[in-house]
Amino acid sequence: MAGFEREFVLGEASRRQRFARDRRLAAHMLRVLWMWATVGRKLRRAADEAARTGRPMPIDRLKRGRV
Repeated sequence: MAGFEREFVLGEASRRQRFARDRRLAAHMLRVLWMWATVGRKLRRAADEAARTGRPMPIDRLKRGRV
């Protein structure tokens, strides 16, 4: 959690610094949402394929997004 605090917790900050922090936080949240949408879809498809074929699901082969 130290990385999050170092990047997003400002303490006494000007309005401009707070606005810049809010923009960075919004961009971070959009990246997380995008990863959940794309990587989650790939994971669900791989799980369905594994269930249909009866083979183990290759989790290590799935591409991951950057968060």
